Amino acid sequence: MGLASQSARSGSRRAYMSSRRKRRRPIWWWLIGIGAVVTVGWWWMSGDAPDDAETRPTAATESADPIAPQITFERPADPVDQPPSRPIRREPASPTTPPSTPPAPTTPDRAVANPTAAASDPAGEPSSGRPGPRRSGTAIAALEAAAVEASSDPVTARASLTRAWLAGLDGSHRANATRLSRRLADSTLLETPGRAESPYARPHRVMPNEVLGRIIRNENVEVNADFLARINGLKNANSVRAGKDLWLPNGRFHAVVDLSERDLAVFQETDGRRDLLIAMPVGIGMDGLTPTGLFRVKPGSKSSNPSWTDPATGRFWKSDDAGNPIGEHWIGLEALDEADRANPAYRSLGLHGTTEPATVGTPCTNGSLRLLGDDVELLFQILGSGTSTVEIRE
Repeated sequence: MGLASQSARSGSRRAYMSSRRKRRRPIWWWLIGIGAVVTVGWWWMSGDAPDDAETRPTAATESADPIAPQITFERPADPVDQPPSRPIRREPASPTTPPSTPPAPTTPDRAVANPTAAASDPAGEPSSGRPGPRRSGTAIAALEAAAVEASSDPVTARASLTRAWLAGLDGSHRANATRLSRRLADSTLLETPGRAESPYARPHRVMPNEVLGRIIRNENVEVNADFLARINGLKNANSVRAGKDLWLPNGRFHAVVDLSERDLAVFQETDGRRDLLIAMPVGIGMDGLTPTGLFRVKPGSKSSNPSWTDPATGRFWKSDDAGNPIGEHWIGLEALDEADRANPAYRSLGLHGTTEPATVGTPCTNGSLRLLGDDVELLFQILGSGTSTVEIRE
């Protein structure tokens, strides 16, 4: 049996412990409640909530994503910068260029704005009527077409080459066109003129007592007898038998000299249309001495094996002199403009050969135009006195 003192003490202790347990119970509940609040808050802030927190701008999202402040949610995305069908957060704007801000205007690139632009003039502007660089895309495409057509259809290829040349070529493209022109000139006229439906030559059967000179006069042919003999494979221009079929070139021939490119292009005019026949290098006047303008082959001025006096030194060379600086052919020119005819610089202008072929293609003369021997011989044969024109331009 316990003592009374012990019973009292035990009852007092039970009362104390009971009261102590009652005081501690609220503390544990508070700790549990705080833990639950922290857990729910962390879960909410982590973005796992089932509502539309992903698309609603919040302070947490703005601080976590440096791109988000640049997106304007108050208005629809611009249809050019950001298609509406694409989620905004999947296609964020650049940190330096917000989609709501249009890009600053820039100076357009000529080559981009004009895909057919050409490249001979750095300023991009045509000069003196010469085809400008804006057409280079068209020119190069036509040149490529001519190269493809050259073997199978040289007549069509020559028309394509003409388009390329007139649209404007420079540099390696112009050099390629020059080489291709020689090939097409041979296959359409100079060596093989007889092609079906060719606009460049027509057939003619030699009648009794006909000679080349009479054929030229009667058929209104603009070339000389040597050229007819050349394209028809005749060994002697003064002898042709009756009944032989010949080819006669159509139309007339003109030349265009481009001083900046230092070349001369020959065009064959038929039915109001001019097609490029051949291009060749040319030597021009030193220090801009070659005048520009429209000229014609001066009647009576064409001469083979000419004599010549150097206007600068007064030195004279006789005909057939192997050292004659102007070579074996001279084609005199006269200006079509009356005012130009009075200018001394225009009076002694002409096309001629040379004894220094390395100078062709350079500024090397006192104003006249210097060509290689074979080239000036061809011009001598096809440029008609009084009918063929020569245009000289910058």
